[in-house]
Amino acid sequence: YSVMTAVPLALGVFLRHPTDFLAALKEIASLGGRPHNNALLVGQLVGANVGLTEIPDDMVGCAGGLLMLYLARQLINLADQPVSSDR
Repeated sequence: YSVMTAVPLALGVFLRHPTDFLAALKEIASLGGRPHNNALLVGQLVGANVGLTEIPDDMVGCAGGLLMLYLARQLINLADQPVSSDR
C-alpha cells in the first residue's frame, strides 16, 4: 500500500463526495488499506473544497483544532501579500 494507491483512492472518494465531509470519511474508512492516511487525504481535499465552516466542529478538533486554525490564517495572510521579485 503506497502513495500510488492512496492518492487515487482519496481523489475518487473526493469526486464522489466533494461537499459532504462525513460521507467522504465514512466511505474512505470502509475501503481498507491505511484508513488513517486515507482519511487525512480525503479530509484535506473535502475541507479545502468546502471551507472550515462546513467541517463538523468535533472533526476540526481531531486535526489539531486551534493550531490548524492559526496555520490556516497565517497561510491566508501570506497569500494576500504581494510576491517580491527579490531573491
